Amino acid sequence: MMMKRVSLLLLFVFSPLLAWASNCDGAGNCYVYASATGSGNGSSWTNACTGFTGTCAPSSMTRGVTYWVAAGSYGGVNFNTPVSGTSVVTVQAPTTSNHGPASDWNSSFAGQAVFSESAISTSYWTFNGQTRGSDWQSGYLLKFWNQTDGSGAALNLPNTTTNITLEYVELEGTGAGFPNNISTRDQCNTDNCGVWGDVAIFATPAANNFYAGYCYLHNTGNEQVSMNQGVSNTSTWEYNWFAYNHTGQNGLHDEAYSILANNLTIRYSVFQDISGSGQITTASASESSISNWAIYGNLFFWDPTYNALNGAYQEATNANSILDFLGENLSGYVYFYDNTIAGMYNSSMLASGVGASTMAIGGQNGTYSLGNPTVVVENNLWYGCGWVYGDYTPYCSANVNAVCTYDYNASYQGGIGSGYDWQTQATPAAHDYNVSGSSSPFVNFSAATIAGLQLVTPDPFASHAGISLASPYNFDGFNQVTRGANGTWDRGAEQIGAATSPPAPPTGLTATPH
Repeated sequence: MMMKRVSLLLLFVFSPLLAWASNCDGAGNCYVYASATGSGNGSSWTNACTGFTGTCAPSSMTRGVTYWVAAGSYGGVNFNTPVSGTSVVTVQAPTTSNHGPASDWNSSFAGQAVFSESAISTSYWTFNGQTRGSDWQSGYLLKFWNQTDGSGAALNLPNTTTNITLEYVELEGTGAGFPNNISTRDQCNTDNCGVWGDVAIFATPAANNFYAGYCYLHNTGNEQVSMNQGVSNTSTWEYNWFAYNHTGQNGLHDEAYSILANNLTIRYSVFQDISGSGQITTASASESSISNWAIYGNLFFWDPTYNALNGAYQEATNANSILDFLGENLSGYVYFYDNTIAGMYNSSMLASGVGASTMAIGGQNGTYSLGNPTVVVENNLWYGCGWVYGDYTPYCSANVNAVCTYDYNASYQGGIGSGYDWQTQATPAAHDYNVSGSSSPFVNFSAATIAGLQLVTPDPFASHAGISLASPYNFDGFNQVTRGANGTWDRGAEQIGAATSPPAPPTGLTATPH
């Protein structure tokens, strides 16, 4: 009888510790800090886990709990906590103003938490870095960085997942310091040569209900996003900055996106110095059925330094189009609205077929069943681009069953000779606006910034307004203004009428962009 009482007493005494082992502070918070010196049970900042081991190992993490991750290096982690209904695990960086309820917080804990090549292997995860710099390329407090694996990814999704959310997260590949650090370059240009073919995000076979917003994906040996091993349902990307794919100069098939999806939205994002077959492609070599793509309000540009690479090792090239389909069976709609494409021209693009096409949507002829989507291309602006129309097959020529509308687009030649087919279409539509000569519609294109790519005042489209579109396509995400509020619908991604400012965070976030 005495033994039974002792056992019960021990169970009572240690039950709070057992609760801590699975729930940390018992109130939905666990703390992780690489330099913590306490017990390591995650119950407070003093006693924070020093990594994703022990109490905070993925096998011990608890659904519904927020894991606050302070500054430090945490190695590669496989986030594979088993699913429990729709309960989410949140991995969140602390800031000086929002760092969890533990009373022993110290502002010195704030800073960037860096993971090496990692994976999310189960569903229902949110990674929230809470903040970034106003340039969209600095100040990230959560970072995944693959520095060494030439065939890997900063973040892998090796299983079919649902409800993965990335907010204010930086993802960097092996090409750090490009174009100045030549040690990461293969410097070869034959098919499939080289060793640096890493990506920022690799998903197979599908990532459903995937969201990435307010992120920075950059300096990868190959593309930034590879999601073409299966068809993902509902994929939303917004307010992201993509820069420098193909930093390995590796002869591989590159782009910013290689993706297959139904209900894909890519909006209010920047694509800086992306080369390859296109900016956004399917690149799957399959006959997959996909539907409903909306690409709107984005900036695509090459800055002058990148442009000067002039096609060497397949850099500063754009072979097919901005949005490039390779024969998939398309249904529903494809909308290409309010995008700016700028500075994508160099002397290597003097002849058609030499990485020279910046037309809106390209397609591949062949034996595939291409479907009959509704395709609308309106209110886009090209500046200083080679072969705006191009010799590659426009999608609506490749797929004669598509129902297509191309109108209200504009092109500023920016000094490129008139023989290089700079117009928005081979035969301009009724409301297309093509301006030859060396004029520029931007505040300062050479600055290679969101503010520099604003339209000048007075409005260059006052007498050549774009067409008004319904919500959600009637919004300028870079300047956070409703398009046409000043009486004119401007063409391209930015609407005249407000100073550039960082976008507001998504509803429900505690983020405070600065």
